[in-house]
Amino acid sequence: MQWGGVMKVASIGEADYGGAGMSALKLHNEFVRQGLNSKFYVNRKTVDMDSVIQIPDRLGTSAAPFKIGQYKTITTDVPFTTGLSSKCPDFLESVWQESDVVLLRWSSVSVSDFVVSRWSNKSKPLVWCLSDMAPITGGCHYSMGCDKFESYCRPCPHVGPDSVHDPFRVLNRRLKLWNKIVFVSPSKWLGDLVSSSSIGRDKDVRVIQTGVELDVFKPYDVNLQKRKYNLDPTKPVILFGAASVDDSRKGFKYLPELVNILNEYFDMKNKYSVLVIGGGSPDLDLLNCDVTVTGHIKDRHELARAYSASDITLLPYVEDNLPNVCLESFACGVPVVAFSIGGMPDVVRPGINGELASPFDVWELAHKLKMCIDNPLSKISVRKWSEKNINIADRAIEYKDLFTELKYK
Repeated sequence: MQWGGVMKVASIGEADYGGAGMSALKLHNEFVRQGLNSKFYVNRKTVDMDSVIQIPDRLGTSAAPFKIGQYKTITTDVPFTTGLSSKCPDFLESVWQESDVVLLRWSSVSVSDFVVSRWSNKSKPLVWCLSDMAPITGGCHYSMGCDKFESYCRPCPHVGPDSVHDPFRVLNRRLKLWNKIVFVSPSKWLGDLVSSSSIGRDKDVRVIQTGVELDVFKPYDVNLQKRKYNLDPTKPVILFGAASVDDSRKGFKYLPELVNILNEYFDMKNKYSVLVIGGGSPDLDLLNCDVTVTGHIKDRHELARAYSASDITLLPYVEDNLPNVCLESFACGVPVVAFSIGGMPDVVRPGINGELASPFDVWELAHKLKMCIDNPLSKISVRKWSEKNINIADRAIEYKDLFTELKYK
């Protein structure tokens, strides 16, 4: 059975940039390319595209959306979400009315729990593609080993005395108000967490991996790109990247020990270079090796060239879903060495496109890295794997099939 007319899809997120924002934007663009009437609604718009629309604030709102929608904690640099929003509910309701399906993305400050409640108690499909754990907890984006989201989020180990009851209140509100939501996870790891959570255990949970624009992220000549970044073309280049390399979840703290192991125990001193990509300002003096820092690279084609200047991407991430940097590296033909956490085991195929080490064994991680340096994986083979497994066009088709299934369910 086919959809009557052109499918109208409304994606709603926080921004059109950053990890979650770019994941949403590239899927929206692919929807458009495949003929859907797709619009992407955001709190912060930066792209010059008519199909990306900024959500207006509620009249009379003076506080910034993030001040209403999030608060800091005492034990982590990851913010908590409140389930509240300063965005105009009437505008959002008009979006709902005009669409065949609403696809929520990273929308913690764009859509309140109460708006989600209204939509989840109606017949139209409501799908939520998760970038992190925020919708299934009392507000934390990553639980950092805590399993209280499986019950009532109390007592919360991460918030201060003034906020100790807030996670329970948020979770309890969602349990009472939310009804029919189809959760989509990019990784099996997060999908399993949804199914074990008090919010998600009675919901429909699917896994659709994130895709990559293979015409944007593609291999460039490695020696040419190394010279462009003033890297020694005779040395292997190890890339470390993240939206913010200061983010504790990204594992920069493991790099000094790993570099020391490579230098002192694997006889690698002065035999490799490290390329650091991303925002933030980690203490690079801790790394006893040749380091080049690009900072944040906004242009995606330039980012592909930076990946192509590398021989291996190192991702010692502590907790993550399915990071773009991993998939984009693959698309550029660059293998990935990472801890076996989150969504990494879903896509890293040892001996094919990278290697995995036990969490958080830095010695094993260094050993896997040395393996890939001594016996380089074929960049052509890594790219071919990407073409077969992580094409954004295939992911868009999976979403279209899901939307059609839900419409006629």
